[in-house]
Amino acid sequence: MSLSVARFFVLLCGVATGLPAAPAPIAAPASPLAARPAAAPPPATAACRGAGCTSVTVTLPARALTVGDQAAAVIALRVPAAARLAGEPRFPAWRGAWGEAEVRREDEPRRSTGPDGAVVYTQRLVLAAFHPGKLELPPAAIAVPLGAGTVQAWTPAGLALAVRSVLPAGAAAKDLRPKPPAPLRQLPLGAAFFWTLAILAAAAAAGIWALWRRARRRQSTAGAAAAVRPLLAPLPELLAAL
Repeated sequence: MSLSVARFFVLLCGVATGLPAAPAPIAAPASPLAARPAAAPPPATAACRGAGCTSVTVTLPARALTVGDQAAAVIALRVPAAARLAGEPRFPAWRGAWGEAEVRREDEPRRSTGPDGAVVYTQRLVLAAFHPGKLELPPAAIAVPLGAGTVQAWTPAGLALAVRSVLPAGAAAKDLRPKPPAPLRQLPLGAAFFWTLAILAAAAAAGIWALWRRARRRQSTAGAAAAVRPLLAPLPELLAAL
């Protein structure tokens, strides 16, 4: 058997036994960013965690308000003893308004201590509203400095003032129409007018009398000065003396 035939048989045996498995594809190197697990979103800002959680409550007036009424709102911040305050909390800078309500007055926060050792800060606001309806009081942040850092404590969400109109509602409101301008009316002269006229007349008479007395005094003073002045000697005596 020639050498070429032997090579053919060897090749045929290899096809019969099966070709070698194809090499596994080389996986692309993973990106360093893809290899890291996705970072968890940062937790929501809270006043504290664990047993030392602070709480904020707001007390609003229970009575019904009308347009222009003033209402007192009390904000209370409770900080347990376990929170370990590092300084005084900083209440919001209201700048004359809380949402749609006008802040007429804001008192300085007051500090008190409860029986369980918790520290309570209260601030009193005087609010006023000038349009009827539901006035939203959005959440406001109070900065609380703790040992681990400053955190934010928020007033409760959903606070609102219900303000009703002073005008009647329903069918009675339809009857309200502006009145036409009334004609001019002559007002009667009261006692105050005559008293004022008498006082002014007396003051004018007193002024005229004072001026007359002053003029008479000047005339009498001028006459007395003329009488004291010495008379000139007769002309013949003067010539004889010369």
